[in-house]
This record gives sequence, C-alpha cells and structure tokens, in this order.
Amino acid sequence: MEGTRLQRRLNRARAAYEERFRKLIQALPLPADIPALQQFAAHATHWTLYALLIVQPVVGLVATSAYPAPLPMFGLFELPHVWPANRPLSERLFVLHRWMGIAIAVVASIHIGAALHHHFLRRDRVLMRMLTG
Repeated sequence: MEGTRLQRRLNRARAAYEERFRKLIQALPLPADIPALQQFAAHATHWTLYALLIVQPVVGLVATSAYPAPLPMFGLFELPHVWPANRPLSERLFVLHRWMGIAIAVVASIHIGAALHHHFLRRDRVLMRMLTG
C-alpha cells in the first residue's frame, strides 16, 4: 500500500517536471509583427545560450582532469578524472573555457537587452511571455 502511494507521488512529480521542461524548451510563438530577422536572432540567441551552457562545463571538466586537479563536488565526493594528464592541453582548454564564459555573459546580455527593448520600447508582450511561459 505504501509503495503504491509513493509511486503515485513520484509519477506526479515526474509529470510536473516533464510539463515544465516542455514549456522551457518549446517557447510560445513570437508575435507575428516581429520581423523575420529578429525572430531568427531570438532563436539563434536561445540555442547559442543552450549550447554554451552545456559545452562550457564539459570543457572545464576535461581541462581540470587534464591539469590534473581534484574535482570535489560540494565536499561530498570527488569526480573521477575523464582525461589523462596533459598540462598543455589543459591550459588551452582553460582559455577556451574562459572565452566561453565571456560569450555566455555577452549573449545573455544581448538577450536581456532585447527583452527590455520589447518591454519598454515596443511595448509588446515578449518579456511577459518569457517570464510566464
């Protein structure tokens, strides 16, 4: 009996998570009066941010492994090294990691600036669409 109740709760939690994830990935369509170039820029910005946010930590993990340095996770355990020791490679990857971080900041700033442009200058609902889903 208890196992069934727990399973129902887990299923509800999973369904809620999946629904939120779908909303995150499948944004509502942009208003029709937005020019095609701006729509392209919006989509390119989103996917660039997603790609950088996935790739940059992986580059950092490989760079730290190749250094080699310990990879502690919140003081609970250490991640295993995923790359053999190679200091020259590590140094190049750390430079790439840094530039990816700068790129994330630049693309996020452009994204925020565009959202504020839509809210305060165009006075459309793009920012509210982003905030409420």
